[in-house]
Amino acid sequence: MGAEDLLDDPYIAQVAEAHSATPAQVTLRHALQLGAAVLAKSLTPTRIGDNADVYGDELQLSDAEVRSLCQLDKGKRSYWDNSMVQ
Repeated sequence: MGAEDLLDDPYIAQVAEAHSATPAQVTLRHALQLGAAVLAKSLTPTRIGDNADVYGDELQLSDAEVRSLCQLDKGKRSYWDNSMVQ
């Protein structure tokens, strides 16, 4: 999934809505559940708070959602190299 398309993907939006989360939170949580270290960056106080919220137990993606998010790979540059995570 290319970085420029990531937050606009319809499936990510659907998962975010189902969890009352933002698309950015879903992508961060996805990375965490795959075992990646996540260092989220923002200058906006609201977004900093949103980023911090992904580390708790409140937002948990199902195994099916994690697998589906992994399938979004379009062979483009991403925010992080997930080739070694599984």
